[in-house]
Amino acid sequence: MNKSLSGYLSLPLALGGLFVFTAATVSAQVVEVIYEDAFNRSGDLLGSAPDTRPGTETWVAAASDRVTDGSVLTFTEDRGNAFLPFTPGSGIYELSVRVNPVGSGNDWHAVGFLQPGAGIGGGGAGNFAFGNDPAGAFAWVLLRDNGATLTFAGKGTGGNQGGDPSGTYASGEFHTLMVRLDTTDDQWSYQAFVNGNPVADAYTYPLGGNPNIGAVGLSTAGGTVYTFDDFQLTLIPEPSTYAAIFGALAFAGMVLRRRLRK
Repeated sequence: MNKSLSGYLSLPLALGGLFVFTAATVSAQVVEVIYEDAFNRSGDLLGSAPDTRPGTETWVAAASDRVTDGSVLTFTEDRGNAFLPFTPGSGIYELSVRVNPVGSGNDWHAVGFLQPGAGIGGGGAGNFAFGNDPAGAFAWVLLRDNGATLTFAGKGTGGNQGGDPSGTYASGEFHTLMVRLDTTDDQWSYQAFVNGNPVADAYTYPLGGNPNIGAVGLSTAGGTVYTFDDFQLTLIPEPSTYAAIFGALAFAGMVLRRRLRK
């Protein structure tokens, strides 16, 4: 085969291989699942293992009233939380769970990040706190039975960052709560969503005020029965990762165009 023609053919093939490799890399890096739990087992939540976990982690919870029935997780205690250990590195994390509020009051389901050594009992010391309570959470969102939402930066940061009025989300249906925490900058930020809709604008923690996080988990307040399903914590690529990958593709395309002009 003519060497010149061979060169023209080999370059597209090589670039094609690069594209396939790069596309596979993007696909592999889109989401890294840290925790995932469909609660499709039966028994007490305490000490049980999520479906996906980075090591040998198990749920920390009260010894009763937090039970999986083969399909969902239910809390039947007035207040409290359940959590899995987690310490963030530098990355963009998405923490989510589906909840089914029932009723028309102010009772709520919540998901968020907790400080190390958070309490698990009932009463105000056991559920996520709104202010400086030592059992409080950081970067969390709640959905009330009446369809209202609120999101909180957490312990020591003052009041809520915003929310939706009552009636926004229908009672008796599953809704997805999600918190996106970005730890890639010196000042961390987060934003909360319900069914993909932002609850409030993104919040940036003050310089030197990033939260001390040691767990992720669930919390409740007010009612008697709470239902959770499809708990998940994922790490998504930083924007710079995509920029580097697609920058390589753009460079490869430029080289190909130059070769074909010759």
